[in-house]
Amino acid sequence: MKVIVGADGSGFAMKEDIANQVRGMGHEVVLLDTARFDQIALEAAEAIAAGKADRAILMDASGAGTQIICNKVPGVLAAQAGDVYSARLTRGHNDTNVLCIGSEVTGPAVARACVAIWMETGYDGGPHAPRLAMMDACVNEYFK
Repeated sequence: MKVIVGADGSGFAMKEDIANQVRGMGHEVVLLDTARFDQIALEAAEAIAAGKADRAILMDASGAGTQIICNKVPGVLAAQAGDVYSARLTRGHNDTNVLCIGSEVTGPAVARACVAIWMETGYDGGPHAPRLAMMDACVNEYFK
């Protein structure tokens, strides 16, 4: 799997740690970094939407900014997670392809645990499929 790992200045140290973790899981890593989280988020989201990457893990101070920007790009489902429960559910229930982590509010050990569970969890489908269909309908309706 090709995974983008990116961070703004606040998440630089965490980005390096997470990139090494993802490589250790056997995935190809594409690194992004800049001083601006908005540039990283848009570049990663556009790459996923174009099929140039499968997933992305992005870090900014709170994780919220990257999540908001990524979710503006059709074909991208981003979620912010700072605990393993949320990280697991974003994949299992929502089939997210971008994980956003707040580098100033999530410690390194928790971030690594979130990444591990998010990368290992598959989409559960079943009862969650109508939710994804509704999300797609929203994109078709409001992103014309």
